[in-house]
Amino acid sequence: MKINFIIISFILIGCADSDTTFHLDEEISKLELESLPSVTFPLNNISSIDKVELGRMLFWDPILGGELDVACATCHHPNFAYGDAIDLSIGTRGLGLGTHRVEGEGIDRVPRNSPTILNSAYNGLTKNHINYNPDSAVMFWDGREQSLEEQSKKPPTSRSEMLGDFIGGQYALEYILPRLKEIEAYVNLFSLAFPQDDNPINIKNYSKAMATFERTLITNNSPYDQYIKGALAALTATQKRGLLLFNGKAKCSECHSGPMLSDWSFHALGVKEHPIKELQGGPDKGDERFDDFKFRTPSLRNISLTAPYMHNGMYATLEEVIEFHIRGRSENPYVEKVSDLFGTVTLTKEEINELIEFMIALEDNNFDKTIPLTVPSGLNPGGNID
Repeated sequence: MKINFIIISFILIGCADSDTTFHLDEEISKLELESLPSVTFPLNNISSIDKVELGRMLFWDPILGGELDVACATCHHPNFAYGDAIDLSIGTRGLGLGTHRVEGEGIDRVPRNSPTILNSAYNGLTKNHINYNPDSAVMFWDGREQSLEEQSKKPPTSRSEMLGDFIGGQYALEYILPRLKEIEAYVNLFSLAFPQDDNPINIKNYSKAMATFERTLITNNSPYDQYIKGALAALTATQKRGLLLFNGKAKCSECHSGPMLSDWSFHALGVKEHPIKELQGGPDKGDERFDDFKFRTPSLRNISLTAPYMHNGMYATLEEVIEFHIRGRSENPYVEKVSDLFGTVTLTKEEINELIEFMIALEDNNFDKTIPLTVPSGLNPGGNID
């Protein structure tokens, strides 16, 4: 009789779980969720194998650093989901990788957190793909540039990121790219990638190659994506409850919407100011054109892999970020008025855990983690990161 009781209890519990799961799936089906489409390339920069390979080499080669010690990969490294795992990045003259990286002499920290470039090919993609155009995709925390092509031109001109005290300032690439013409491997790579150009080593082609490579860094098969495509068991019941909270009571989807879970808009939340930034000369006001402390809504894809969080890395965990949103008020003395979409929300500890579990389901760890053994310059791939 004892065995029969256990069997009957298991069957009853199993039926209850099935009913609960069915109810959750039914409620989620009303949300009209979207997975990621195929990548859209600009009409003037269609992908090719040769462009991708050239872009990969440029991404890893410190020859683009004014002082030859830092590459794009220094702060966007596959070991950290193409971020760097620290609050404010450490660029030129720094030593080490990720959380072990230390500052060098005479250069301030980069004033913002290094966002992942995974899925940056989809920046600007909103629900139903309305008006999506890779040529106008928003870039940087403050949105000061549009498109991956334009974004790629800026880090080599930033003193704290890649330039150091090398000449050129905003025109640094005009002094840096001639270095490539002295390296036979780069002459060949550019010629293969841009066979119609008589003089292919130029800023326009550099930016096209870099952007083409970055558009290959895609993750579109997270448990969340699998669920949307019909694999209902890809999410646990806890994650499904978190998904419903995210799109309901917690109000996360008011800003984190669409296939990239971002509205690509700019909001003043009043994130507490980073103490280092204040020492460097005052608060971070966002884009100097606006001076209003507004920063771009980040995508939440792979968010569990890319701590710390916010534009200045001031929150170390997802729990801290959620608790900040729950409080719904500015924690920055310079920010009095916050976004109208930012306000107090009441959540239990269990609901916070459900939200976190859902965000973990946005993780897809199957991305290109290739680290080249060498780069054409002969310098250390990624710069001084060993």
